[in-house]
Amino acid sequence: MATTNDSEPAAIRRWACIPPDELYEELRSGPEGLSTVEAARRLDVHGFNVLPESKRVPLSRKAFAQVRNLFNVLLILAALLSFVSSSPQMGFAILGVVLVAVLFSIFQEHRAERAVEALRQLVPDEAKVLRDGAVKKVPVPNIAVGDVISLEEGDKVPADARLLTAFEVDVDNSTLTGESEPARRTAMPPSPDFDGPSTEFPNLVFAGTVVTAGTATAVVLATGLQTRFGEVVAITHAVEEPLSPLQLQLNQAAKLNVYVAIAVSVVFLAVGLFVVHFQVPDGILFMIGVLTCLVPEGLQITVTLALAMSSLSLSKRNVVVKRLSAVETLGSTTVICTDKTGTITEGQMTVRKVWLSGRVLDVTGEGYGPEGRVLLDGKEITAGGRTDLRLLSEVAALNNKATLVPPLDRRKSRWTAVGDSTEAALLVLAAKASLDPKKA
Repeated sequence: MATTNDSEPAAIRRWACIPPDELYEELRSGPEGLSTVEAARRLDVHGFNVLPESKRVPLSRKAFAQVRNLFNVLLILAALLSFVSSSPQMGFAILGVVLVAVLFSIFQEHRAERAVEALRQLVPDEAKVLRDGAVKKVPVPNIAVGDVISLEEGDKVPADARLLTAFEVDVDNSTLTGESEPARRTAMPPSPDFDGPSTEFPNLVFAGTVVTAGTATAVVLATGLQTRFGEVVAITHAVEEPLSPLQLQLNQAAKLNVYVAIAVSVVFLAVGLFVVHFQVPDGILFMIGVLTCLVPEGLQITVTLALAMSSLSLSKRNVVVKRLSAVETLGSTTVICTDKTGTITEGQMTVRKVWLSGRVLDVTGEGYGPEGRVLLDGKEITAGGRTDLRLLSEVAALNNKATLVPPLDRRKSRWTAVGDSTEAALLVLAAKASLDPKKA
């Protein structure tokens, strides 16, 4: 059986172009889909349609990674020397400084891990699949290559697939391409001379994208990590972050401090032994005291607290800081070049201003939730109190194919929309004008 373990881009491109009968033959499937037994067999052989969870790094390893920072190693060494030189108070104080710095960094990494795991929520829990000749709701992990899936407006695509039938299908590919404008998809294969990326093939849909309009059936070509979305997740797991400029500078400062401290302490040892005529044990203790004093115990905690305060300020502006050490570099940034959709925008539309009867109305609230008001000269107005606003709201609600979906848990999620984002924004406007879209 042909699988997506072949050269994935080449296989996907070829499967998008060949006739459906030939595709069925290669996938050992058919218009009626797979049987339950065959799907189970393929899952045993090729694995489930899941994305790997990022490995949870044990707390002990996180702590060790922070402790082995060169400056922290230097501080721990200074603490040990303090205990040896009968200065336990200084030793405990230095260890406390190291502990505070390590805890700050671990806390920041934990917050970042929760943000990364949000990627997994882009894949749905169930999908409509043709099994044993009948459409059934099947858990997404149980979808196999060769399954025939049914898609309609509002569905999240569970796997990379080729459309077999399509009626007025639009797909939001922003999770893959960054383009917020829905792309039209058809069952027609691309022209033979088309050399664009597979994400632009008119008859392909990809895991993690959303059907914003229309209905379709499709045959699954790739699942799990073999999907384009799986590649994105795999890359995020594989990236190893280098040391930040601040960490490199601190390491250089720590090395220089070690060299200077050793040189100065040796000089003082010689002075103590040959000039002051200390006994050898007293001279060594004197050298240890000098060495400990030359370690800048307050530098690490000062840097950590400064970065933590900056991180807190950024978090109030909805910026997730993955590593504290990256804040320093961000502080010297003047221009950020980034993809807009999904990075600094959410692919949502919100009505802000309304021109009505020669006047400009202000609309408050964000997102697809009905919380907000329509204001005229700072005073709230409703559809019940103004005929022109009622007529506008009715037109916006009636000439509309979008649907607003309330959150299952208001504390953890927000209102979402099924359909075109502009039409959804008009529905929200009607709701803010105190007109129930369902009764319009």
